[in-house]
Amino acid sequence: MVVLKDGLFKKEVTMAKNEVIGGDYKGYQIGSGWGGNVYLRSSPFSKPLDLTKENIKKVEIVTEENKKKVLGTLGGGIAGGLLLGPIGLFAGLLAGGNKKEVCFMCYLKDGKKFMGVTESKTFQRLMALTA
Repeated sequence: MVVLKDGLFKKEVTMAKNEVIGGDYKGYQIGSGWGGNVYLRSSPFSKPLDLTKENIKKVEIVTEENKKKVLGTLGGGIAGGLLLGPIGLFAGLLAGGNKKEVCFMCYLKDGKKFMGVTESKTFQRLMALTA
């Protein structure tokens, strides 16, 4: 759970697992299949966009140290909508019971990019595609 400070009020927001939260594919779901493949899908019935070694340029965990750099790449408007105030909780691994969630930035070779939140297992599969 992430607490965002908006003016005088605090809002508690539960981060959805396996979701693109900003960038070119905002709102898409992140999925992974039996064979270790990872994909993005705008709806359950839409054709998936497969993430492969051929189309991924770089993937990095979003931490406090690189948050400013990531926000700059997303652009001020998108970043302002994503992060309302100083939260510093997009720090890589977020505890969620026994499961871990990872906030990451993915850069594609076609110039598109997105920020996503996913469980650690799917993130490991995504990282394996960049090796």
